[in-house]
Amino acid sequence: MDKERYVTQIAESITSLLSRTYSCVNNRISRRISTTAFCRREIARQFLFTVVLCLFAGGSVQAKNLCRTGEDVFFNCKIDRSEKFVSVCGVAADQTVTAIQYRFGTLRHVELSYPSLGEDSVRHFQMEHVNSNYGDGGGQFYNALFFRSGTFYYSVLSGRHSNENGEYEVDREISVYASDPWNSSAVRTLKCGAPDAVDNLPRLYDLIGEGTQVLPKH
Repeated sequence: MDKERYVTQIAESITSLLSRTYSCVNNRISRRISTTAFCRREIARQFLFTVVLCLFAGGSVQAKNLCRTGEDVFFNCKIDRSEKFVSVCGVAADQTVTAIQYRFGTLRHVELSYPSLGEDSVRHFQMEHVNSNYGDGGGQFYNALFFRSGTFYYSVLSGRHSNENGEYEVDREISVYASDPWNSSAVRTLKCGAPDAVDNLPRLYDLIGEGTQVLPKH
């Protein structure tokens, strides 16, 4: 259920609760004891229902990412046709990034987090920034974050490119490579599906630049 429907149901539930409370007060004044007892039970049930709605609403509108409270969300998206998310979380204060971590998994279970958080976690990442104009109004513009875990290279890419019709298409994807990403094809690529992705990779690039050399030099 989406946020708007939760809000509508909560409003209706509160209205019903107030209505039943008013009715119960009137019955009490007129000393209709049996009716008042029934009314109290109904008010209790309606109150419990309202509380449950509020709890579910709180869960439904919470941030849909894998970052913790107080962390900066540098990137986040929900994988297309999946319940899994990719988040790049970190800590940035006074224009200095002190921690970065890549996370992959569901909101209930993070399957992969890399590296361990700490002051040296930033050195595990390399960034690439491309701002290429084709001269005909089109171009390719993106930021990519790279890291290596074990024998695999990972990339988080977000940007846009112009197609053959001159229209821009958004690119947001996560790729895994078995070897040098510049000289091989990805063994797996996951596309972002949700339109409300968070892309703060340009800010991260402004803060750390190209980062540390992670990819093989050419």
